[in-house]
Amino acid sequence: MKTKFLLFLMLFGLSSLKAQTFYKIYFSGEPDSILVENLTKGTSLTLQGTDTLSLKLSGVGVQETSTTKRNLIFYPNPMDHSCRFDFENTTHSKVEIRLFNANGKKVHDFNARLSAGMHQFELSGVPAGVYHLQIKTESYRLAGSFVSTYESAPDIRLIHKKETPFRMTDGNGDSNQKLSQDDVSLSFRSIVVMDFSTGDQLKFTGYKTNSDDDIAFASPTGDQTIGFTFCVRPGQPSAISGNSNPCQGTSESYSVEEIPDVNFTWTVPDGWTITTGQNTNNIKVTVGTSAGNIAVTPSNNCGNGIAQLFSVATRVVPAQPTAISGMVNPCRGATELSYTVTNEIDVTYFWTVPNDWTINSGQNTNSIIVTAGSDSGKIIVAPSNICGTGLEQILNVTTQTVPEQPIAGANLASQTQIVWNWNPVAGAKGYKYNTINSYETASDIADSTSYAQTNLTCNTAYSLYIWSYDDCSHSSPLLLMETTAICPFGCGSPVTFTYNGNTVTYGTVLSTNNRCWLDRNLGATQVANSSTDAASYGDLFQKGRLDDGHQLRNSETTNFLSNSDVPGHSKFILVNVGPFDWRSPQNMDLWQGVNAINNPCPSGFSVPTVEEWQSELMGWSVNNADGAFDSPLKLPLGGIRGGSNGIIYNTGSEGHYWTSSPYYYQGFYDSGNFWETSYNSAGLSVRCIKDCPVPDQPSTIIGEISPCQGTTGLIYAVANDSNTTYLWTVPVGWTIIQGQNTNSITVIAGTASGIISVTPSNDCGIGTPQTLDIYVKTLPAQPSVIIGNQDPCQGETQLSYSVISIPGVSYFWAVPEDWTIISGQGTNIISVDVGTNGGIISVTPENECGTGTARTLTVSTHVLPGQPSEIIGNEWPCDGTIGLTYSVINEFDVTYFWTVPTGWTITSGQNTNSITVTVGNTSGNITVTPMNQCGNGAESFLAVNTQPGIAEPTPGTHVASQTIIVWNWNNVAGAYGYKYNTENTYATATDNGTSTTYTQTGLTCNTSYTLYVWTYNECGNSPSLQLSQTTASCTFACGSPVSFTYNGSTVTYGTVTSANNRCWLDRNLGATQVANSSSDAASYGHFFQWGRLDDGHQVPTSAIITTLSNTDVPGHNNFIMALNDPWDWRSPQNDNLWQGEGGSNNPCPEGYRLPTQTEWDTERASWSTNNAAGAFASPLKLPMAGYRYYFDGAVYFEGSYGSYWSSTVSGVGAWSLDFYSNDAYMGNYYRANGMSVRCLKD
Repeated sequence: MKTKFLLFLMLFGLSSLKAQTFYKIYFSGEPDSILVENLTKGTSLTLQGTDTLSLKLSGVGVQETSTTKRNLIFYPNPMDHSCRFDFENTTHSKVEIRLFNANGKKVHDFNARLSAGMHQFELSGVPAGVYHLQIKTESYRLAGSFVSTYESAPDIRLIHKKETPFRMTDGNGDSNQKLSQDDVSLSFRSIVVMDFSTGDQLKFTGYKTNSDDDIAFASPTGDQTIGFTFCVRPGQPSAISGNSNPCQGTSESYSVEEIPDVNFTWTVPDGWTITTGQNTNNIKVTVGTSAGNIAVTPSNNCGNGIAQLFSVATRVVPAQPTAISGMVNPCRGATELSYTVTNEIDVTYFWTVPNDWTINSGQNTNSIIVTAGSDSGKIIVAPSNICGTGLEQILNVTTQTVPEQPIAGANLASQTQIVWNWNPVAGAKGYKYNTINSYETASDIADSTSYAQTNLTCNTAYSLYIWSYDDCSHSSPLLLMETTAICPFGCGSPVTFTYNGNTVTYGTVLSTNNRCWLDRNLGATQVANSSTDAASYGDLFQKGRLDDGHQLRNSETTNFLSNSDVPGHSKFILVNVGPFDWRSPQNMDLWQGVNAINNPCPSGFSVPTVEEWQSELMGWSVNNADGAFDSPLKLPLGGIRGGSNGIIYNTGSEGHYWTSSPYYYQGFYDSGNFWETSYNSAGLSVRCIKDCPVPDQPSTIIGEISPCQGTTGLIYAVANDSNTTYLWTVPVGWTIIQGQNTNSITVIAGTASGIISVTPSNDCGIGTPQTLDIYVKTLPAQPSVIIGNQDPCQGETQLSYSVISIPGVSYFWAVPEDWTIISGQGTNIISVDVGTNGGIISVTPENECGTGTARTLTVSTHVLPGQPSEIIGNEWPCDGTIGLTYSVINEFDVTYFWTVPTGWTITSGQNTNSITVTVGNTSGNITVTPMNQCGNGAESFLAVNTQPGIAEPTPGTHVASQTIIVWNWNNVAGAYGYKYNTENTYATATDNGTSTTYTQTGLTCNTSYTLYVWTYNECGNSPSLQLSQTTASCTFACGSPVSFTYNGSTVTYGTVTSANNRCWLDRNLGATQVANSSSDAASYGHFFQWGRLDDGHQVPTSAIITTLSNTDVPGHNNFIMALNDPWDWRSPQNDNLWQGEGGSNNPCPEGYRLPTQTEWDTERASWSTNNAAGAFASPLKLPMAGYRYYFDGAVYFEGSYGSYWSSTVSGVGAWSLDFYSNDAYMGNYYRANGMSVRCLKD
C-alpha cells in the first residue's frame, strides 16, 4: 500500500541578506531519518526526519538564522555521585535543560532565564545507566551523553554552580540577568549544514519504521521540499479473539480486526488444523492435543508486518477420578460422612448415592458430606468439564444397623450374689452393664452374656441395665430385676443360751459377707458403742477351753497344767515352757466346728475359722480398728492376757480374736490389722459365727451333646437335691425355654458350640458347678461370593455362575424374572440363559440341620453400543500432515475401532474415541466402529479428501552489486507465500509474504552467497530452492592482509569492506583477533589518548603519571592523567595531530588513518540497528572494549560500552563514535581519555 505524505514548511527567511548564500531543503512524508549523499563530492551526512538541510554554497560563509547543534562535555565521565558541565549562553535568554535515560524517557528537567556568559552546572544523584542531556537556547542547541555508576537510591539534582557574564544586551535590553526560574517550553527545527556547489547531484534516502526505504535525487538551485513516498507495511494486527483453553478435537474460531488490503497468514500449534479462513482475518480450526501459540502475520504489497501471538492451552475430557475414599460399612443414619476423590482443576464432580441416603453438601465438588440411609448400594462420582463427561468411579457401601435390645435370661440369686443372664443378640459386638441407666459410665463385658454381682445383701431387690453394641452404636437398655435369697436362720433375732453357768441373751447381726454372728464378744454385757467401750470387751479365753470361769478378766491363776480337756477349775493356767499350751499333752481337735469339743458358743454357732475371719475382713471399710468397729460386728479393742503371767495388755488399743484354726488369731489396732499365731495359753476375745454348709457339686449332666443348630425341646438334667437351687448357663445363642433354677432344663440350641453349666446354691452359698461340652451341628454357612459375569449381554446363553462347594450341602438358585436355569439346580454351579432384565442372582444352602443364609449377586444386562456421534476432524487434510486428530464423543465402556484410507497411518488412539494420524496421499473414508462385551455397533464414517503438497519455486534472474544482491524467483501456483533463509532451515526462515524478490544488503564485494527459498500454503512448505550469486568485484583489493609495525612489533591484520564500500582494518589496533562477539576480550585492543603515537601508553596496563607533555611525543610509554582544564595529555593542546594519512603521530599502517567524524557517522548509519548489536553485525564487527578514563587511568565498561576516536577535534575535546546495548551516537570527549582506534584506508 503506497501512501503519499506532503508537508509544506515555511522557509527560514533570509530577507535581511543582500544575496542568498545557502539553500534550505525541507522534507515531507514524515521520514524517521534521511541519508543525504553528495554524489558529486562524495560526502554524506544523516539528518533526523524533522531537521532542515542547509546547503552552504562553496566559498560563502554560513549565517546561523536558526538553531544549530553543538556538543556538551561532562567531567568526570563516567560519573559516580556527580559530574559537571559548562556551556556558553550568547544572550540573556530562556534556557531549557532536559535529561533522558537510555530508553528516551525524560527523567529530569530545568527551565530558567540565564544571563549571557559561561555557566557551570553540577548534576548529582543520577542512578546507574547511560544518559543523554540536551540544552536548548534561543541561539543554538547542545547535547551530550554520559554514563553514571551511582548505585545508591536515586536523588537527581541539577545545581547552577557559577556564571561568568558577558557585557552584552539581549533583545529585550536586559543585561547580566541572574538565574531565575521560568518554565519555558521551546520548540524549534534544527538546521544541519552541508557544503554544496551549484550543479552537485544529491541523493536523498528516506527511512521510515515498518516501511521500505524511499530514494529521491535533486540538484537544488534554491530552497525546495523533498517529498518521500513510503510503501508502508501493515501494522501489528489487533489482539486475537478466541478461546484460549479449547477442548481437544473441537472446532474453534479465531479472528483479528479486518484491515483493508491486508492479507493475514495464520499458524497454529502442532497437531491443529486450519479448516477455513487462511489469508483472512478469521479462521476456523480443529483443535489438536498440543498447547502453543496461534500467530497471525499481516502482509501487503510492501511486505510483512509484525505478527500477533495468542497463547492457547488445550483441554480434554477429564480422566476417571481416583478411588473414592470414605467408609464402606457406615452405620445406618450416620451423619457427616465424607466421601472424597482427588481434586483436578476445572473439573466438576456429580455424585449419586444409595436410594435413601442424603447428600448434605459438596455436590459438584470433589468431596461430599452425606447422611447414610438404611439401604446398601453404590456411591458413584462422574467427572465433567467443558469438554464432556469422563469415566465414573464407583464405591460399594454396606450399611450397618443398630443392634437390638438384649432379651432377659434366667438369673441365679443367693443371699449375697446374683448371676445376671441375658440372651445373645445377633450382630452384637459386645455388651455393657450398669446399675444405673447410663451407657456412658457402663462397664464393658465384651461378648459374655452373664455377669456375677457379689457382696450383696440377702432378701434385697437389685436391678441391672444391659446394652448390646456394635461398631455403629448401642441398643436401648434392658432392665433386669432380681431379689437375693432370704437371710439365713432369721439372723437378727436374739439367741438365749447358758454361758459361764448363767442364762444370757445376745443379739445376732448379718455381716457384709452375709454371715450371721453374735452381736457381741462372749462375756460382754452390751454391744460396743465404740472401739474402747469397756462394757463390750468381754472375756479372754485360753484357746480350746470351756467357759469354766478361767476367761474372766479377774480370774485367779495357777502354774499347774491340765492333762485333760476340762481342767476342773476356773483358774487361768500360766505356762512358761514350750509348747506354751494350758494342756499337756496338747489336743488340736478342740473348738473344731459347731459340734466340737469345748465349743463355748451357743448351739448352731462356732468359733470362726481363719478363712471366715479373712472373708469378713474383706468387707471392712478400712483395714484397722476403725474398720473393725464400723463393720456390722462392731468389734472393740479388748486387749490380750499374757499366757505366762496372766497380765492383761493393750486394752483399748488392740483387739485379739481367736480362730478355730490351729495357732492363728485375728488382730487389729488403730493403724492396721494382722494375722498372727499365738500360744494356746494366751487369753483372747471370742466372737461366735453361725454355721452354714454349701451344696455339693451336681451329678453328671444328662442330654444330647451334638444337637443341630435351632433344635427345640432339648432336655438337660442332673440328680435333684432338696433345698438346692440350680442355675444353668448355655452356649451363646442358645435359649432356655423352661426349668431354670431346677435340676432339669428345656432349651433351643443355637449356632455356637460351647459348654452347658449348672451351679448349685442354697442359703449358705454357691457350690461347685458341673459342666457338659456341646458340639453343635450348624446350619450351612453362607456360600462364598458368587463367581460369574455381573454385566452379561441380553440373550447370552449357557452362562455359568458358581460358589465353592461344601460337602453335605445342597444349593438352591434363583435368577432374574426372564432368565432361565438350564442345568445345575441343587449344585454349586448353574448354567443360565440371560433375559432382558437385570436383577439379583441368589443361592441358598441346605443340610440336615436346615437352610442357611443366601448369597446374592447383582447383575445388569447390556446391549450392543449405539452408532458413534459425528466424526470431528479435518475433511480436507494435506498430504503428509502429521499429528492430525479425529474423534467422536466418548461413551462409557465402549471401545472404538478405526480404519483410515490406504496410505494413511494411525499413530495413536486406536480403540479410544480419538485417534492421531499421519495423512497419506489418497482420499477415502475414515470409519469408526463401536464395540463392547456384547459385540459391534453400527459404524460412523467421514469422507476425507487429501490435498497435495506444494512445489518448490524455480530461480529467476538476480541483480548483484558489490554490497547488494536482489534475489528473484518465479511465482508458484497455489502458494500462500514464500520464506527465505541463508541456511537450509525452514524453521528459522523469514516470511517474505507473496513477494518473489528479496534484497540482501551489507554484503562483501566479490563474494559468493547462497539463499534458500521455500513456498508454503495450508498444507505446509515445499523443498528448498538453493540460489547462488556472487557480488560484484571489489573497487580495490580490500580483503587482503596488511603487515606493519605496531608498538615495536610486526603484526598482520586483515581488511574488510564496509557497507559504504570503504576499506578498514578488520580489528582494533592492539587486538589479537577479529571479534567473535561484542564482548570478545581478545578483540578489544588498546586504548589511545587522542593524538598520541603507539608508544606503549595505549596498553591497558601501562603505568600512570600526572605530568603533562609539552611535545607531541612525550618520550615514554606512560598513560598521562589530566586533572585540570582542558583535560588533555599535552599542554599546550595541538589540534593538528592525527590529521590524515600523513598526519602527525598517525598510529595506523601506511595508507591508513583514523576516520573523521563524518566517516564514522556515515558508517553508523549503515548498521542494521543503531546500537552495539548493529556495530557488531556490521562488516567491521566492532566490539565494546570500554575506555580508559583520563581522571584516574582505570578501564571502564569493558564488554558493555564502545568508544572509538575520530580524527576530528571539537573545542578542547574530540569526536568519537559511542555505542552500547540500547543506542549509538557521536560523542565529544576530552583528549586525555583512552579509546579504541580502528583504521580506515585513505
